[in-house]
Amino acid sequence: MSWLAAYSEMIQNGIKPRDDALQAVIGACTKEGKWDLALNVFQNMLNHGLKPNLIASNALINSLGKAGELKQAFKVFEIAKSLGHTPDAYTWNALLNGLYRANRLADALQLFESIKREQSSQINEHWYNTALMSCQKLGLWDKALQLLWQLEASELSVSTTSYNLVIGACEIARKPKVALQVYEHMVHQNCTPDTFTYLSLIRSCIWASLWSEVDEILNQVAPDVSLYNAVIHGMCLRGKIESAKKLYMEMRRSGLKPDGKTRALMLQNLRKVSTKGRR
Repeated sequence: MSWLAAYSEMIQNGIKPRDDALQAVIGACTKEGKWDLALNVFQNMLNHGLKPNLIASNALINSLGKAGELKQAFKVFEIAKSLGHTPDAYTWNALLNGLYRANRLADALQLFESIKREQSSQINEHWYNTALMSCQKLGLWDKALQLLWQLEASELSVSTTSYNLVIGACEIARKPKVALQVYEHMVHQNCTPDTFTYLSLIRSCIWASLWSEVDEILNQVAPDVSLYNAVIHGMCLRGKIESAKKLYMEMRRSGLKPDGKTRALMLQNLRKVSTKGRR
């Protein structure tokens, strides 16, 4: 019998569950996404002078954060502190992720900075990346750079994902030259770029018409269908049809299969060329 079924049966039979049973019920509720029932049990414990432990409080905070119930999550957080519990890594992770999921990006950054000031020993790379994801969505390239330098100065590892998020923030902010500098620094740090790195760089360079840089990126990496598709799309959108056709032929010679959008763009522009020729 599950904890939820056992709890339901106890309530129906007028049996008062023990403290440890209620803690387990909160955990079971949150695992099944029943945050409202978990919150009700949590509140009942408080009403009867019982003290939910940190594990149960954290599970409830995490469940509320996932459900977008941020106001309730922070209320439980404050209650847990008032009960004498010291927030741990799980607590902070639940709150940070909850704010990010709710698209409260500025609040997520503010909380991250608060944790960094007051609980620096608990900071981990995942939290840095959550802050960097917030920077990327907001286009805060300078803040993202600042966080990257802080991450590098710490004893934490710096992954390709971290660099990609900074490059992505530069892309959103339309700072292609800064993105290229971060990329060069990343390589210098012996961190291996991946397809997401190159796609972000290519999009940035296409927007700024840095075509020589685009060519250089394509020449540096093994033939990749995603990169060729992205460059051809960009060339067509920027009116560089002849260059797009040449790259398309090169792509086919390499044995790479273009996606539907690339084929459609090529057919569309070839028709335009043939129509002009007939005139």
